[in-house]
Amino acid sequence: MDRLETAARDTVKPRIVFVSLDQDEATVAVLRQSGLKEVVTVRSMRAGKQYDEKGKPFDYHGEIISKLSAVATPDMPLVLLGPGFEKETLADDIKRLPKGTFGSVYVQHTGQSGMVGVNELIKSGMGAAILRESSVGVEMEAVENLMTQIGKNGLATYGPAEVASASEAGAVETLLVLDSVLREKDLDDVVRAVENQKGRVIVVSEDHDAGRQLASLGGVGAILRYAV
Repeated sequence: MDRLETAARDTVKPRIVFVSLDQDEATVAVLRQSGLKEVVTVRSMRAGKQYDEKGKPFDYHGEIISKLSAVATPDMPLVLLGPGFEKETLADDIKRLPKGTFGSVYVQHTGQSGMVGVNELIKSGMGAAILRESSVGVEMEAVENLMTQIGKNGLATYGPAEVASASEAGAVETLLVLDSVLREKDLDDVVRAVENQKGRVIVVSEDHDAGRQLASLGGVGAILRYAV
């Protein structure tokens, strides 16, 4: 119950905030445990003379920062990405804000902006250290490791019966279990066995790609210490 309650809280809490931008527009997106979601798009208004409602020239970066303030807090990483140098200029503007306005700022180059750029960053493995700061990043990396081991007939097994057998043998180094499976099946003996043997237990959300991969394996998988 503790694991499920923690997973439920983390589902709605943003873990990483992305700003994917170029000279024309910026997309703000958040990565939660339940997946990646676009929040808002800000256009630069640089084509022709554009003014705000007070008659001042439109402040592209100021508008982005205003939108960020609604979703980003000092305890979460902020990732600026895209082609060209617009992201670096925005990073400089953010650095001039009062200390503690946002969390750690990371600047990453991608070939495209918008949501395409965010997905490019995640899928390419760029910024892996950033992703590890989030629960969903940990889950994605663990499932990827599991799939790699399975693909080469390495130290991995999957399926409720197979994983239960490995846990009884003390062979499970990391147990991966889908949140919905943990709710529906009695896996208490397996979880306790892994924990008693100093193994790691990761509850994976079914709402993102890594969760769907684990679901295709029966919702339970394990990375092993040794072959069984």
